[in-house]
Amino acid sequence: MNDCELGGVYVARFNTFNVTAQNENIGIQSHALGSQQRGRGCRAWEVYGNVIGGGGGSITYSAEFQTAGTGIIWGNNVSNTSHDIAFNSDRENNGTYPQSNPPNGWGYCGTAQTGSLSAWDGNTNSTGYPCMDNIGRGQGDLLSGYWPNVQNTTKAGVYTGAWPHEISQPVYIAGNETCNCSSTMVNVTSAQGDIKADRDFYQPVTGFNGTSGTGTGSLASRPATCTAGVGYWATDQGSWNKSGSGPQGQLYVCSSTNSWSLYYTPYSYPHPLVAGNSATGPGTPTALQGVLIN
Repeated sequence: MNDCELGGVYVARFNTFNVTAQNENIGIQSHALGSQQRGRGCRAWEVYGNVIGGGGGSITYSAEFQTAGTGIIWGNNVSNTSHDIAFNSDRENNGTYPQSNPPNGWGYCGTAQTGSLSAWDGNTNSTGYPCMDNIGRGQGDLLSGYWPNVQNTTKAGVYTGAWPHEISQPVYIAGNETCNCSSTMVNVTSAQGDIKADRDFYQPVTGFNGTSGTGTGSLASRPATCTAGVGYWATDQGSWNKSGSGPQGQLYVCSSTNSWSLYYTPYSYPHPLVAGNSATGPGTPTALQGVLIN
């Protein structure tokens, strides 16, 4: 359906993806750090309100295949596949993308492949966690240069790697996400445990009580107590949905113990720049001047 790498961002919303053949590989996806030499992983994504998997065929493995960055996933109706979402930690080994050691590459995250750690990762333990640009990682230090002169600009002149202090920014899956799948909603491939639930991503749980995962319901039904990091999709909040039948919802996150904060509001539908809504578009630019460049 799409691809994303090199620090890209994307939104896939309110689409219908039909599948007419069996075992089609058509996932909404992202690529990881190291999948394209110097190229960074995909930065962020939003996937919501889509119908994926109708048409009589089937999807190989998963409707989404995410290997980098962070995102919001809600309100999709997924069918005829094993998993709704697959998270992979590609740099743990050479199974997908072989890595060169710094200063000629990013190296591997954790000790499983070579027995040594890459200085580009957080390296809180032997797994390398947190892995640079991995699932659930967000803003970090600026990097510049090309091999063998890639550097973290906060440590100029160090070309053997320097963790870019990427913040924790978990993926949230919420908002009546429907998975008519033959297996689980979420599948994680990370032999070292570099991608974990309730740390790097939060997924819907049955009987949500504020201690784990994400919940869905009216704002009044949100638990009064919560564990930091969990999410709650308030179905009666936010702007109107595509059909005009009610609010799209808003995501609240437990920012600290027993303290909820508004985290995410979906963009309005239809987009204000579509035909028929030009009155809400950008104003006419002013104070422009031309500059002659020889």
